Amino acid sequence: YTILPIAERPKFPNEWNREEFIEDIKPAADTDNTTNAIVYVDTTDSFSVIYKHGKSKKKIEVLRLYNLGNGQEHVEDVLFAGPNRIVAIIHQGDHRVYNCETGDLMGTLENYYRFGDPFMSVGHEVDLCHADSYIAASKFINNKLYTLTSGGVIRVYNVDMFRLEAIIILPFEEKKEYWAAPLDFFYLTDDALRIYYSFEDGSFYYVCDLPLIE
Repeated sequence: YTILPIAERPKFPNEWNREEFIEDIKPAADTDNTTNAIVYVDTTDSFSVIYKHGKSKKKIEVLRLYNLGNGQEHVEDVLFAGPNRIVAIIHQGDHRVYNCETGDLMGTLENYYRFGDPFMSVGHEVDLCHADSYIAASKFINNKLYTLTSGGVIRVYNVDMFRLEAIIILPFEEKKEYWAAPLDFFYLTDDALRIYYSFEDGSFYYVCDLPLIE
């Protein structure tokens, strides 16, 4: 990876920044280019997703209020992940895969590897308070689901097998302070082989090449 002055950061199409995120802008709808179906988070409650195909409209209840416990979980985003399949991205919970035609739950995608402490944090997430380590982005690339947290950690899922296959900890500046700043900008290329990003109040940004995950 390389580090460059923040003032020299180029402008990217559809780039993400923290200021827009914390204003609670809802994620855009995702479209299946094959069927022209549309799926999006239900803006009335953030616990369900809406699937529209032609004149039909289906509401899929992802989370139930009586099962939420501390109330932190909600649907952060939803996207298509192959024919007749959608993935609901859950804030502080396991992501969920549904058959979009029937609304049936097909499986879940856990956030943690099965070794040591199952709830361990990794990378920059260790220095962030739990509430601030949220999902910043999710993309379906080369038949894999990529999620990126505000703590600078990328998780790669095999949706067909319903499993977490890789965790990529992005390079970050080591600081003596206990609380570390979250991501305030990133741009992940469509092939998932490079990411540009910076942390809040940083004076530089990173250009990092990512491994090919087959």
